[in-house]
Amino acid sequence: MSYVERLGNLFLEAAINQLQSDIYLATNDIVNYKLTNGKFFDLQSETESQEQEAINTSYNLISVEYDDGYSEDKSKYIKVIYIVSGIFLMVILTCLFFWQKIRLRKKRLVEISNYIEITRSNLMGSFSITDKKSEPKKNVILKETEEHILNKLKRFESSKRFINKDISLAVLAGQLDSNTKYLSEIINTHYHVNFNTYINKLRVNYIIEKLKTDPNFINYKISYLAENCGFSSHSSFATVFKSITGISPVKFIELLNQEKENNLLE
Repeated sequence: MSYVERLGNLFLEAAINQLQSDIYLATNDIVNYKLTNGKFFDLQSETESQEQEAINTSYNLISVEYDDGYSEDKSKYIKVIYIVSGIFLMVILTCLFFWQKIRLRKKRLVEISNYIEITRSNLMGSFSITDKKSEPKKNVILKETEEHILNKLKRFESSKRFINKDISLAVLAGQLDSNTKYLSEIINTHYHVNFNTYINKLRVNYIIEKLKTDPNFINYKISYLAENCGFSSHSSFATVFKSITGISPVKFIELLNQEKENNLLE
């Protein structure tokens, strides 16, 4: 016991006291039994107290470590959730943005397509021949002569002679075996335009058909388009084109490109 007390081992002291009390009880030494047994209970209470304290200390250390780990993990998970949610939200907003953009683009392209068709229809309609009785003639032209000239004009319109820069009222009248007075009056009466406007509309209609049917023409410069359809300069072509169609050649080509992109999307 003296060795154990010097070691300060309460558990061993309690075990020895228990053994001593059992020996005193067996030898019927009641006095020493009571002393050792009482000391045993005191030591046992103290050891239990130390055990509980050790358990509490261990529990507290583990709890603190667990709480720190849990808080750290929770913070990480929350951060990950925020990041994932943010990315997901950005993806949704991006998809909505592009969907709205495509929807508006398709709507715009439909409008553009309709506009181009209307422009083309108006342009073609401007060449429709009206009833010769709708307006009185200033000069008396024989019916047979008038029909003859109109038929020749139709053949002229089907050809490409109007893109010739040297075409004029006198030149065309000579080609049609007519005179300038008859030809000018027939154009004014049946097409409701003068000779220059008549030729310009034929040229613009020609270049529009080229732009719509030949992909290469869209990539050409405006100056080339002007020369190709018979205009003497870039500026005169652009001015006439806009006066007839309502938009510039550059804008018209842009609309055609957008229309083709729309057809590809579909």
